[in-house]
Amino acid sequence: LFEVIENLSEKPVKFYHIDGTGWKCILGDLDPGQAKGLGLALEKRDPSRNWEEHLTYIFKSCLVHFNRNLIAKKFDNEVHLLAKSIPTRSSVEEVHECFKKLELYDNKRIIDWVQYYRQPYVLASLNKYISNMENEIWDRHGNNTNIAEAAHAQANREGKQLKLLTAIMRGRRLDERLFKIAEINDKFGVPYTRRNKSEIK
Repeated sequence: LFEVIENLSEKPVKFYHIDGTGWKCILGDLDPGQAKGLGLALEKRDPSRNWEEHLTYIFKSCLVHFNRNLIAKKFDNEVHLLAKSIPTRSSVEEVHECFKKLELYDNKRIIDWVQYYRQPYVLASLNKYISNMENEIWDRHGNNTNIAEAAHAQANREGKQLKLLTAIMRGRRLDERLFKIAEINDKFGVPYTRRNKSEIK
């Protein structure tokens, strides 16, 4: 993907934790395959760190997805609240104390959950005190992918299962249209509604 972006933009993609400039944070839903794919792409660019370590410098997990996955586990209330508190714990020690308490439960489902979320790159994506990302960068970026998720419905109107370049070009056309709507709203105070079927020019 990064090579495609570089070819289309004719600019190199740079990463702050590797190059000292460029992308500082990538927010995602913690899909294991996607996270590993990102890590391996970063490792290819900078083999001095393994893929998991790279993620601890740049990847941040969506807390909406984290909480949704936690609810789906149907843990009892005490376990649920303890696990849910991990992203908001304010020190490395507090985070590890949560895991110690969770491990006291003699329950395979809880132990499996702990083993997955205790992986360094996973845990670093959830709590800024575990992450190698600078605190200022962590705080500046959001903690959910809701905007991107909401954009899927809009983008899908342009077509599904398209070739990558076609999808990018149609996405660009949609972005231009949405920016024009925002500009008209800002300039003239005219809100755009779904009932308005006129063409944006």
